[in-house]
Amino acid sequence: MKTGWLEIELRSELCAATGEGVVGVIDTEIAQEYGLPVIPAKRIKGCLHEVAKELCDWGVFPRSTMEALFGLPGQEKSSALYIQDAHFYKLPNQGIEAIENYDVFLAGLKRQKEITPAQTLDALTSLRTRTAIEDNSGSAKPNSLRTMRVLNKGSVMRCEIQLDTTKEQEDELLEWFEQCAKGLRNMGLGRTRGLGEVRCRIMGMETLLPLANESVRIDQQGNVQLRYSLHLDTPVMVPGQNGLYNTCEDWIPGSVILGALAGVYITDHALGENAHEDADFSRIFLRGGVKFGYAFPAIGDKVFYPCPASWLR
Repeated sequence: MKTGWLEIELRSELCAATGEGVVGVIDTEIAQEYGLPVIPAKRIKGCLHEVAKELCDWGVFPRSTMEALFGLPGQEKSSALYIQDAHFYKLPNQGIEAIENYDVFLAGLKRQKEITPAQTLDALTSLRTRTAIEDNSGSAKPNSLRTMRVLNKGSVMRCEIQLDTTKEQEDELLEWFEQCAKGLRNMGLGRTRGLGEVRCRIMGMETLLPLANESVRIDQQGNVQLRYSLHLDTPVMVPGQNGLYNTCEDWIPGSVILGALAGVYITDHALGENAHEDADFSRIFLRGGVKFGYAFPAIGDKVFYPCPASWLR
């Protein structure tokens, strides 16, 4: 498995719309996380897939390679290419240097009481208005004024990518994926009206290093990824959104696992009410030093993930 980064440099303003807005203020809002702009992973993968389709139509890109990279509708296994959301990385024009560890930066931003998410979003984005013009009179059409939020030109977004395939296909798929990244020149709304011009490049592709235990891996930044299993000796009930007496979750959220392990740590080290003063406890459980994923039901090697109700219907 290879892992690395896809950097997306904005050559013009870009609108990664969510389909939502602010009544009376913004008609088209962008995806964001606590004020930091985000480009959803499915948008990025969809745009790259469109590039691959065009290259296939031109006879440049092998169709079998495209299917291996991006998968086919209804296939049982996921595709070889895995893309995460693109988070804000840097804005050189305004002197904002690279955010190497996004999770740590986000956690620190949330602890800042002086800066609100709205202020952060306003500093990194702009509002653009447009209207339709009457052909005959040349004046604005009634009720046609629209306002959208856009990411500022010069911003750089970055997302983690993983290429999970056999060692024999690894180099070939990576080479073709780099061609798709080079060919991606536009994304988002308003691509025919001067918005969404981008330049993409692959950075730091390295092979994940397996340790003695195959469930433990190390990425290119030295972060350890550990997969483990929970064996329940007795039934476990996790309250749902409407409370324990109304709903019970079908999985164990990461926050529940974090809280359980934090309690064990406090007991083993006899920290009591002064747990926050312990440097290791603070680093692991309070400052995001360790991230805990969700635990889903599994039978053997098969893991059962939740799906939308529309799929069930």
